[in-house]
This record gives sequence, C-alpha cells and structure tokens, in this order.
Amino acid sequence: MIKNIIKIILLNLYKKNNFFLVKSPHIGLNNIYIKSGHYLKYKKNFFNFYKKSNYYLKPMNCPHHCYIYKYIKPKLPFKIIEFSNIYRYEKTGELKNIFRSRSFIQDDCHIFCEKKHINNEINIIYKHILYIFKIFKFKKYKIYLSFKNDSNKYINNKY
Repeated sequence: MIKNIIKIILLNLYKKNNFFLVKSPHIGLNNIYIKSGHYLKYKKNFFNFYKKSNYYLKPMNCPHHCYIYKYIKPKLPFKIIEFSNIYRYEKTGELKNIFRSRSFIQDDCHIFCEKKHINNEINIIYKHILYIFKIFKFKKYKIYLSFKNDSNKYINNKY
C-alpha cells in the first residue's frame, strides 16, 4: 500500500510536468543493449533469459526509452517516466548496501531536449527533488549535479 501511495504522488508530480508514462518490455534482444553501449559495459550483470539465447531480462530502461523516442519522433522536450522492474546480478553492497539484489523497481525518467531547454528541465527536476524531500520530511540532504567530463565513463552518445 505504501508503495502505491508513493507511486501516485510521483505520478501526479510527473504528470503535472508533462511526462508521459511508458511501459517497456521486461525482455530485450541483446542488439538493443549492444547498440546503446550498455552490453559491453555491464554484460556481467545481465540475466540471460534462456541459456545461450540473445534475450535478456531488462537490466535498464535507457535503451528502451531511446527506442520509444526514435520511433515516435515527438516534439521536444519529450519527457518519459517508467516504474519498471529491473533485473541485474548485483554484487553484495553494490546497490547502496542492499544484499544480493536481483530485481528492483525503479522510477526512471528520461528527458530528450534541445540545448535551449536544458536549464529549465534541470530546474524542474530540482524542484521535483525538493518537493519529494519535503513530503517525506527529509531534513538533511545534499544534491549534486554532475557533468559529463570524462567520456570514457559514459556509454554510446550517438545512440
């Protein structure tokens, strides 16, 4: 019940800021992860759907969301949100001290926009974070905005 209440709060917040709720498949062909660059970087954490097949349980939403954007070619900015099960082999403690997590639900949003929209979209997300912290009465927190400065740390930009 608590999970559903939190989800409703978040959905209302996203809806108010023009996010589209999407649902991508739980299984993906390896090509989608190879093309995005995720496969080479994270393949050790992927669950193979069936022995020696090219299908994997979805380890992340990013490539799926890029395909949604690619095929509908919406007006920018285009903002999508998904509450989705993600499946990964995580080492103990890798996910903020959660032991042996294999699946978790992630609210994951992606914003596709032009350079001229970036400041406004960052401000919207910043306000989302502050609003959520206020609702749940978080008193002490730090918010960091990181920039992509070492291209070796990031996956395929041409996707």
